[in-house]
Amino acid sequence: MSYFDHHNLIYFQKAKQGTKEIVLLFSHLPGNKTSEVLYKQILRSSSSIGANIAEGYGRNSKKEVIKLLTTTIKNLGLKS
Repeated sequence: MSYFDHHNLIYFQKAKQGTKEIVLLFSHLPGNKTSEVLYKQILRSSSSIGANIAEGYGRNSKKEVIKLLTTTIKNLGLKS
């Protein structure tokens, strides 16, 4: 793992931790259909954050990386 690997980014680490927390949270909810649907949607959304960051770091140019990471941050509502 190089210094510039996406695993070193705080946003990536927080996204990964957030996904783990969602799994833990939903394990305590009742096993009804509504909970299951919500769980699946929220899990997909949270795991896509880390996937977008990893994809950005797989791009060929710095400009592409910045564009994808900026979009991810905006989608999180962290920056207007």
